[in-house]
Amino acid sequence: ALRACLQYANTDSPDHRMWIQGIVAWLQGYHVTSELKTTGIRSNVTIGNVSEILGSFLRFVRASGYAGLVLLLDEAEAITSLAQSRKRDEANQNIRKLLDNADEHSSLYVLFATTPRFLMDPDNGAQSYPALWTRIKDVISGGLQQASSRSTVIVLPPFDQGAFEDLASRIVDTHSRAYKWNASDYCGEAAIRKYVSAFLQRGDPRMIRAFIRALVYVLDVMEERRETSILEDTLDTLEFETEE
Repeated sequence: ALRACLQYANTDSPDHRMWIQGIVAWLQGYHVTSELKTTGIRSNVTIGNVSEILGSFLRFVRASGYAGLVLLLDEAEAITSLAQSRKRDEANQNIRKLLDNADEHSSLYVLFATTPRFLMDPDNGAQSYPALWTRIKDVISGGLQQASSRSTVIVLPPFDQGAFEDLASRIVDTHSRAYKWNASDYCGEAAIRKYVSAFLQRGDPRMIRAFIRALVYVLDVMEERRETSILEDTLDTLEFETEE
């Protein structure tokens, strides 16, 4: 897969873009297409070979001059929504193997992000898979808020007004770079404070995703219309997503 990616990386023809998309899809767990088999990719990524593939990728990363790989996995609580217990067990087994570094990978740092639901759900969460639960239960037995910053489980404190304002400023800057315009001319510090205040009053501070989505929507409208009054006009009617 890596050889194929490198082969097509510096080309921009439709056929080569199709190859790259197929390789990325394979890495995401989709089935091998007949076209991909011509590149030497012959088997699907499965629970049986994923460790070998990861090990090969880590060797490639180090050979490319990097110290290692940071692997960020978001929304681990999605495991609790899997209807089949076999699928949940496979997902929990993968987490347990990464936690234990059972395959002795080096130069790999894995960070899972999740909500308390994954840790506290006795039927579908981590507690339902003893091999994983035994490795984290002692850390949270005294309550999540008491977990040490050096432990396996780290609790992220909720954002306050200042943290939200800092995040909003970074989003404004990112939007400026992405769409090549000066977003701060239309959404400066005062506008950011108003937006944050509106979110804290009407939204759920735990729903960072809702905070980001709504702000990006406002910035998109600002970029299209280039009017400083957009935020004032939008704030009263802006709806923030809430957790179900």
